[in-house]
Amino acid sequence: MKKSRVDDKENHWVEDNKLDKLLSHNDQIDMSAINKIEDTMNEALIEKLRQCLPKHQENSENIKNLLAKLYTRITSSDRKIRERTLETLWSKEYNIIEIFMVLLEACRDNTVCCNITGILHECIAPQQSKVKLKGAKNKHSKSASRTTIAQLIQFGGTQVFLKLLINSQRSDNTMSEVLVHEVLWILSQIAQKDVKFPLKVRLLNVTKVFHFLLKHHYNDARLLLPLLLILKSIAKN
Repeated sequence: MKKSRVDDKENHWVEDNKLDKLLSHNDQIDMSAINKIEDTMNEALIEKLRQCLPKHQENSENIKNLLAKLYTRITSSDRKIRERTLETLWSKEYNIIEIFMVLLEACRDNTVCCNITGILHECIAPQQSKVKLKGAKNKHSKSASRTTIAQLIQFGGTQVFLKLLINSQRSDNTMSEVLVHEVLWILSQIAQKDVKFPLKVRLLNVTKVFHFLLKHHYNDARLLLPLLLILKSIAKN
């Protein structure tokens, strides 16, 4: 009788173990399917954005909507959506940085520019979940961040953002404070990596703009740190 009970317990344990493995396997399949769906959605948004480029003025509303969707996905409260969107944008296959630089140069719409700079901010410094990233994942994130900055420099991002900053100081400027902050923050990240940053600043005569902003915003912590990082990079040369 006792042996029978022991055998029953062992059988139950084996069955439970099989069930756990089966459920785990199903979860992996489900997660893989979800990832494919998310990737397909992100790729579709980027492809539609690319198709709008040749006639960007005529497609301004479409561009605005597509960028808003990308920004919503990359800042989503759902970690999986956020991570899959980041992975797609980080991929060199889609040349998203080049697309963004073309749009920033051609477009003066605050909403479009804010969404692009907001997306780039996330690509450089992704939101961290409450659970700390594991070593390999954290290393990948840092590497992708450095690659994003390198691509910005490669596709003329330094000049694009410096020109945006110059435009923000014009008397007829309608650039929002949020956009100015994002532009300064991105420039502060570029300044630390672009060895020609001081030269580009001098050629575009932007040094006075930085001094003006520092003078008028030294009490604003959001602007102060980016400005100090930028001025530190300029002072090195």
